[in-house]
This record gives sequence, structure tokens and C-alpha cells, in this order.
Amino acid sequence: MKYLPKHILVSSLALIALIYLFAGILAYKKFRDDFVWAQFSNQQKMARIVNQSLNLYFDKLRLAAENTVLQPAFRPEANTNDDRIRYERSSSKVSKRFLADQGILTILVGPRKAIEPPAGSLKLFNWQIYKALPEKNSKGDLIASGRRMLARNILRTFKDIHYVFEMDANGDLVFLEPFDIQKNITSFNYEFRDYLQLAKTSRATAISEGYISHDQNRTQIITVATPIFDGTNKIVKIFAVSVSANTLREKVFKSLKESMDVRDGTVFYLVDRHGHVVASSSGKNIYFPMEGGKDDEVDQGNLRNIGFFKEIEWLADTLEKGNLWERGTKSWRFNSLRQDFFGEYKNLDGTEVFGSFYPAAPISYGTLNWGILIETPKNQLLASGRSLIQVFTVAGLALLAIIFVLYAVIFRSFNRIESRLDTKEKEIGLISAQVAHDIRSPLAALDSVMGNVSKLPEEERLIIHGAVNRIRDIANNLLEKHRSRDGQVNRRQKKLPNDPSAQKTEILLLSSLIESLLTEKRSEFGNRPDIEIEFRRNVSSYGLFAKIEPTEFKRVLSNLINNSVQAIGDKGLIFVTAFYDRGSIQLEVQDDGPGIPPDILAKLGQKGITHGKTGGAGLGLYHAKTMAEAWGGNLKITSEVGKGTTVTLIFPSAEPPQWFMRRLWLDPRSPVVILDDDLTIHQAWQGRLDSSDAKDNNLEIHHFSTPAELRGWVKENPKASRKAVYLMDYELLGFKETGLTLIEELGLGQQAILVTSRFEEKEILDNCRRLGVRLIPKNLVGFVVIKIETNGDDKTSSTSSTLICDTILIDDDLLVHRMWQRAAKSHGQNLKTFKSPQEFFNAGGELFPKETAIYLDSVLGDDIKGEDFAQELHAKGFTNLYLATGHSPDKFKDISCLKAIVGKEPPWNN
Repeated sequence: MKYLPKHILVSSLALIALIYLFAGILAYKKFRDDFVWAQFSNQQKMARIVNQSLNLYFDKLRLAAENTVLQPAFRPEANTNDDRIRYERSSSKVSKRFLADQGILTILVGPRKAIEPPAGSLKLFNWQIYKALPEKNSKGDLIASGRRMLARNILRTFKDIHYVFEMDANGDLVFLEPFDIQKNITSFNYEFRDYLQLAKTSRATAISEGYISHDQNRTQIITVATPIFDGTNKIVKIFAVSVSANTLREKVFKSLKESMDVRDGTVFYLVDRHGHVVASSSGKNIYFPMEGGKDDEVDQGNLRNIGFFKEIEWLADTLEKGNLWERGTKSWRFNSLRQDFFGEYKNLDGTEVFGSFYPAAPISYGTLNWGILIETPKNQLLASGRSLIQVFTVAGLALLAIIFVLYAVIFRSFNRIESRLDTKEKEIGLISAQVAHDIRSPLAALDSVMGNVSKLPEEERLIIHGAVNRIRDIANNLLEKHRSRDGQVNRRQKKLPNDPSAQKTEILLLSSLIESLLTEKRSEFGNRPDIEIEFRRNVSSYGLFAKIEPTEFKRVLSNLINNSVQAIGDKGLIFVTAFYDRGSIQLEVQDDGPGIPPDILAKLGQKGITHGKTGGAGLGLYHAKTMAEAWGGNLKITSEVGKGTTVTLIFPSAEPPQWFMRRLWLDPRSPVVILDDDLTIHQAWQGRLDSSDAKDNNLEIHHFSTPAELRGWVKENPKASRKAVYLMDYELLGFKETGLTLIEELGLGQQAILVTSRFEEKEILDNCRRLGVRLIPKNLVGFVVIKIETNGDDKTSSTSSTLICDTILIDDDLLVHRMWQRAAKSHGQNLKTFKSPQEFFNAGGELFPKETAIYLDSVLGDDIKGEDFAQELHAKGFTNLYLATGHSPDKFKDISCLKAIVGKEPPWNN
């Protein structure tokens, strides 16, 4: 046997080792690339969570500022005497004495250069001395007392706020609270020109970073401000509230890092449109102007010359003259921004990092003015990777076997890191779900009182509606992201054939579909702030279910909204309204656009016919009409030139599922018990019950927020607890129990109603069916019909001549009556029974709603046939008719007015 020469064997082994080493290096490179990409993806997800949290935080400050300036004390005509003080000229001797009394005499050292006022105006002589209104006049009376008291009230209410101030339209300070801060100010830097430009351009609330100098110690602050208009709709003043960068770090960034368990040295930054770091989770690298500088690129905290920020197109700003810190700066060009800025670079500290930048707008008016930057040190993130490649190199040169072992180590490490990233994503999802839950409770309370704002001026109503819609959109977006992270495939996103006859229809709650679609559309048109898209809801739109295909329904509604947006141009209103009308659901999309001429209107809906759209093919309306007809309805278009257009989709109403609570029936003899961890929901329920005459009927109401309180009441009141009605929240923060586990523990199934935003989740619905519990979606608390039954009124409404019940049985067999009544009681249904058609009419049967489910026996005695009486009822407008008989359905197959032929078994037992 011949042996290979030693040098050939060694060379072969070396070659094999080099091949495996090369393969190992390629494998590690792929591992590193995948790991880095996963890190960037995770950073982008964290940035979106940070942005959503900042949205919520700044919305609180924005609402505080906007609600304050609506008070009479801020009307310009009420402040003329206060404003005159800033323009009065007094002797230096008097001024110095007065300043000494105010405790601010030191302000005369190095007074700020005042900006020259417009030609013809008085100069701000006292501005050069006071810098703003003094706190009190020479008589000791408070100057601008009403405005100062409102400002101090904000400071007492919102402990996060650093200070509150007012400026005129030129950027000069009018007053600042607390006054102890104001009297020590030596300069008010930058005049907040960024936010002033935004406010004057958008004529709405704006946000900006800024600096205020307390003697020589500057405090970084972030300001949210809203303009004040005079009688001619001209901006005359600005009112603002401010928080410090340290407050953002403690209240937002720090708590987010703890919640997301970020322990790898990751830092969150809030960046302004100049590339300045204005707040960070570490408190480092905050923007700070250097003394005497003329170009802000040399100042601390400027990011424009690092990493991927160099790729952004920066435009030079034109600054106002007269600023103390006048210097050159630049702002990014809006069109040069994208949402995939990420890379490896050296940060401001010279540390190698992985960084991701997410353009954002804590308060958006069509321009991305801010951004979220997230950085993670490379040396911490890749420490394990570097050690792996070193060991792998040695092993590849030595032994082939060790190379295979190292492969296993690499992939095992990769899986461990990937598992860690998955865990972080799940934690972020849990935070999103919790924030969405926390927001939706006060939203339900807001919906219940929105009707009370009708007396406000239109502009103020739009502000309130816009704020509520914005908060609702944030909650919807967070909830949708949470669902996708949990692997819950949204059934409404399944692609189905285009043929309407092939669409798989489902019975769905329309308000849920409409609300999610409007959230998407408001996001889509977010760069057009003067277009308002609003979902108008009221009691008549409660509990609308239809048998439709969800994806096609949203596609149809999306096309109709797009048509309205294109019709109204740059500014206008779009209202979406859904209501019940005689057995059908009418969904209206209404705009205040230019309208459609009559000759064009008559042709719309036909394939190939369009109006007002360049390049339009007329397929949107044609598709809407086709789908409406496929669902058993039709489409109607009305329009008036110069006033707008209304497109109405009409399709049949479907019977709500058994779990849905169509009406809330209450008996004055049965207490109402409300369990919820959110005070706003308790207030919403109390308001609804009060408006339903709960006090007049002496209805006993109990409010509990913890499981222990509920258990204690049930134990101490056994008799009352057995006949009480329970309105139960599902999620109870801080407790392991849920509303469903408490219902099962205390045996409350037939008495309890679950009030939750998670009504579509299969597990919750299955448990509700098992326990016999019905549900009310939490966002519909403000619209559910509440009826308090009083003795002798036979369930007739105290405010209407219409009788109300869930189901009617007409049968001459009293045994069947008792069987159905027992089943109805066990399922929480309100059943009315009659022995004959005459008894039905004697009880005022024609006053029942026409959609009420009516079950008739075929043989009603006295030779009266149920199927004949069904045709008579159908002629009177009743649409939900069933024949409850033991005969074969074939005997009645030609009777078109009947929805179905069923047996004698109560329908709730199926």
C-alpha cells in the first residue's frame, strides 16, 4: 500500500483547514449581517414606540395649553391695560426703585438689546428693564392676574411642567411663571423662532426646543405652544408650556427603557430639525450653544456631521436679527428624509455604535420637524461575536473537528441572540397593548360626553374632535402592532378572489371595521392637516352588524374616502356616518367639495364613468356598487353643486351574534354593580345611567375598582348580589384576576356583562359562551341603549312611543310560552309572548321596532295560519320573521317574507 507523501498530506490538511476556515468566515459574516440587520430592525421598532409615547406625552401638554387659551382671560381685548404697561415710559429713578421693590434690581446689569418695534409703534422702554411684565404694580396688585392664575393652575396640576409663559407675535416675553424664575432671567435666547415660524405658518399648536438662561446657568427646555387670535383671526400672542430635557429623560425615556428591559447601553435621543440633540435617555450630548460662536456646527450636541446624517440635505436658515445668540444654522429638507436611516458610525463621544434614525413629529402639521435616534455601542453588542471569530480562526488552522464544533457554537449563539430579540419584541408588544388599553378607557368616556360640545364654536369643536381622533388613532395603531407581533393573522387581510360571488362573507360589527379604516386613512393623509376625516356615531349607529366580506368592505370605503379627498382639494371635511333604517344599514360618506353636475351624476356608478379625476377609470364607484349589490343592497349618490356630495351604501342588517348586548335592560329592584380599574369608565357609566333616569327610579349603583371590593360586597349582600346586574371590565391592572375569572368564581354568568375592547378575541368569546356572559365593546359604552323598567309601563320607553324587546313569540300553546320564557331568562334575552295576532295588536304590537325578531307558530287556532299573519306583518314593515313549527320546511318554501323555517326549540339553545 502506497502512502501519500508527507508534504502532500500536510498540504491537503492545510488546504482543507483553509477551506473550512474560509467557509467559517463566510458563515460568521452572514451571522453578523443578520444579527446587525435584526438590531437595526429592533431599533426602528423601539423608535416607533418612543415616538408613540412622546405623542401621548406632548398631547397632554398640548391640550393643557389649548384649553387654557380658550378661557376669557386670554382674549386680547381683555388685556389692553396689561399690555400698555410694557409700552409706558417711566423715569429711571422710579423704575429702579420699583425694580428694587420687586427684587429684580440686578437685571439692570448688561440689559438685553431690544428688537426695534415696527415703524409707528412705541418702543419697549420697560422691556429693556423688566424683560417682561412685572408680577405686581406699585400698588401691590397682581398684573395680568387672570392669565397668571390660569398659568399657576397648570403648574399645580401638571408637576412635570417646568414653567409657563406668554409671548407677543414678535417673540418678546410678556410674562413667565413661576415669577421667581422670571426675575432672575438675564436673556431669553433664540426667541423660539422655530416654533414661532411653525405657529405662524400652520396657525396651530407647535413644538420646539429652546434655551432659557437663569443667570449663567442655562436649562434646556422643550416647549409646546398655541397661538392666541384677536377678533380678526390674526395671531397676536403665543401661550406656551415647557418641560425640561431632564423631565423628558425621567418621565419618558427612562421609564421606556425600564419597561422594554434595554440593558445593552442603548441610548434614546430626541433630535430637532437642525440636527440638535435636545433630550436623551442618558442626559449626555444635549445641544449647548458655545459663547461667542457664529456657526452652530461648532456647538455641543450637533449631529449634522456624523454618520448617516451627512446624507441628509441641509438648507441654510435665515435668522431674525437681534437675537442674543444669533448664529448660522441649517434645517433638513423635508423630501430628503426617509424612514430607513441606519448604519455603523462614530457618535458624538467617538464611540463606535449601531444607530437608527426615525423621522417623526410629536405634534405633526405636515412636516417632519423631529426625529428619534437610537444608538447601541458596537463593542457591547458584538463582544461575543469577536471572541467567536478569534477562536474560530485558531480552530480552523488546527483541526477540522473543532471547526464543526465552532459552527455549532456560532449557530447556538445566534439562536440565543435571536431569542433575546424576539423576547424584546414581545415585551414591546405587551407595552403597546397596555398603552392601548389605558387609552381606550378614557376614550370611551370621551365618546359618552362628546354630544355636549355641540354648543361650542365650529373651530373649537374641530380641535376637540381632532384631538380625540388622534388619540384614538394612536390606540388603534398600537393595538394592531401588538396583534401582528403575537402572530394573530388579521382575517380581514386575507386575499380573496375578485369575483363578488366568490367572496367569503362574515357577520361583523361595522363600527370596528370603520374605525380601523379611518385610522389608516388619517395616517395616509397626515401630510394634509386641513383635511378632516371624522366618524360620526350616535345611539342609532350602535350595534350595527352586517354580513359582508371585511377586506372588500374596507377597500370600498377606502375608495369612497379617496374620491372625497380628491374632490375637496387642500381643505375640507369628510364625514362617515352609519345608521339603521327599516331593516337596512346606511353608510354615508359625505364631503363639502364642489359637488357633481346633474348630467354627470346620473351616469356615475357605471363602468368607465368618472368625474373630476385626471386619468380616472370610474372603477371605484363601479366596484362599490357591485359589492353593495353582492351583499344584497345598492349604492346611491346625491350631490349639489357648490355644497358637496354624499355617497350612500345600503345593505341588509344582520342579526347580532348571541354574545352582543343589544340593549341594557335594568330593573330598579336590581342593583347595578360596576367593576373597572379606570375612573373614567365609572364616570361614563354613571353619566349614562343618570341620563336614563336612574335617580328618579331609585336605581342602586355600586362602583368597585378591585376584585377584593367586589368579593366583599357579594359576601355581605347575598340577597342583593343574586339579582344584581354586573358590568365587568376584563383587564384589571395590578391583579391576576380578570373580569371573566371573577364571574366564574362568584357564579355571576347569567347576571354579568363583560365590557372590554378585546371583544373580537376568540378565547374571550369562547369563555363568554361557556359562562353565558354577554359583551359590550368598551368603545361603545357611550352609545348602548339603556332602558330602566318601571312598574306598569310594560317596557315602554319614558321618552318614546316605541315598544322595545329582543324577541317576540306568537303561539297558542302556553307550554311553549313557558319553555321559551325559561330559555330567554337563562340567556339574558328580553322576550314578549302572545297567544294570538289579536293579543299582539291589543298590546300595541305595531309600535315594536320593525327589525324585532318575531317567531310565529303555523297553527294559531281559530283557523288562523301563522304564515298568513307573517305576510300581514311583512306588509306593515316587519322584516325579521320566522316560522316556528314542527312541519316540514318544504311545506312553506314559497313564502318569501320568511327569513327561515325553524323548529319549536328556542333559538338561544342552538
